Amino acid sequence: MRNPLCVLALPALLASCGDSTGVQPDDLAGTWTATSFVFQSVATPALQVDVVDEQDLTITATIQSSGDVSLTITGTGINETSNGTLTVTGSNFTLVLDGDTSTGTISRDGDVLTLTFTSGLEFDFDQDGTDEPATGTAVFQKA
Repeated sequence: MRNPLCVLALPALLASCGDSTGVQPDDLAGTWTATSFVFQSVATPALQVDVVDEQDLTITATIQSSGDVSLTITGTGINETSNGTLTVTGSNFTLVLDGDTSTGTISRDGDVLTLTFTSGLEFDFDQDGTDEPATGTAVFQKA
């Protein structure tokens, strides 16, 4: 079972300078810290978990101007780093972390970056050891 937090990622990461056509890849470089990352169950949309708040996780994404991404997740009993790439086209992104791909939309308002994941996320909502399909929204603050 892959760790669903590694797929978050992240999101980690994508920033923009307010271009009306979407995020500009050159504007993504830097370090971003998640202020929230809400997973939403595809099967039961009312079921949502904010892993930053409810599981007391710290999620930090470092994005290089080349599109290389490093996502670090720390908290009680967890200390993981995932690496991959982020590709942005207009307001859409594709994030590949440790071979897992997620996609969605991205926006930036000043130093706040929002990633809305439409595919590629999973989360163990009932904590039975089996991940279920999820969508999600991650909000990052530029460090």
